[in-house]
Amino acid sequence: MVGNYITDEIHLDLLGSIVPGKITPHEFRNLWEKFNWENKLDVKTNIEDPKEFVHYICGELKMQLIGEIGSFAEGKYLTANLYALTAFGYSFLLNFSLEKEGNKIKGHIRLRCEQKMIVINLFKHLKEIQQGHKSGKTT
Repeated sequence: MVGNYITDEIHLDLLGSIVPGKITPHEFRNLWEKFNWENKLDVKTNIEDPKEFVHYICGELKMQLIGEIGSFAEGKYLTANLYALTAFGYSFLLNFSLEKEGNKIKGHIRLRCEQKMIVINLFKHLKEIQQGHKSGKTT
């Protein structure tokens, strides 16, 4: 049909627009409570060290670690929080809750933002990144 244009999907490389930001743990908690869009992703990776995994995701998404990586029970459990902004000024948060079981990492990553489309887009990228597709690593 002439003159009738439909765009099925517009792709925006959100990864190229991410910049790390600095906030305090208190500000992180306030934003966590404020943001209403969330996705939860089960961890699937061949990386065996939980701290290495957190730093890998942090680097791939250009995010800032908030505070220290929390762990207890001789490194069996780990929690961590990450923060970043898009070039458009939208903040987003990641929360890691991980457990080391043998040579595997189990647990999940929760992603929150005030914008639904950012959560959906980042969830897709995070799923690929954690499995190594974006960096050329194999699973």
